[in-house]
Amino acid sequence: MMPRPLVLSIVGVQDAGKTRLIERILQVWTRQGWRVAVIKHDGHLWENAPDDWEKASSDTERYIHSGAVATVLAGGGRTLWRDMADQAAEQPLVLCRRLADRARRQGRSLDAVLVEGFKSHPLPKLAMIRQASELNWLAGSPMNNLRAVVTTEGLMEAAAALAVPVYRDGAVAELCADIEAGRLGDMRLVSG
Repeated sequence: MMPRPLVLSIVGVQDAGKTRLIERILQVWTRQGWRVAVIKHDGHLWENAPDDWEKASSDTERYIHSGAVATVLAGGGRTLWRDMADQAAEQPLVLCRRLADRARRQGRSLDAVLVEGFKSHPLPKLAMIRQASELNWLAGSPMNNLRAVVTTEGLMEAAAALAVPVYRDGAVAELCADIEAGRLGDMRLVSG
């Protein structure tokens, strides 16, 4: 078992199923007694956007209902801890460390931090792919640190050309077990 917390970014195009995949990972790990936090990147939020990001049935609310012990929404220079001038809003590793440090200070360390988005950052990544066109997007993306792909049954063979492990959309328990065992590489949150 890998030391904790683990950090994993879930990436994909809009409506690829990233939120649903995170919910399912949360459910698996919560059943195992894990304490998991989620950071959602909102790349479309601008600096002076209205302060109404947290809406009923939002992704962050869905994460809480799936077992997340904390959520952070980040983008546009702000984080939804209501920090209206956060220089780290586009620095996911800093945000992950803050969450882990905060939980540790509260005496409730985290086992994992799941991050939705931040595809251009060096976090370990899992790509959610639901259509063939998304495979082209992924193959042409300058994304680094891709650890695995989750896709539909019909795209499994095509996704194998990406030279990373490929998981069927319904095999979340297997994916989680492989992450826990370190079979997808080191995903520990490093200090710094």
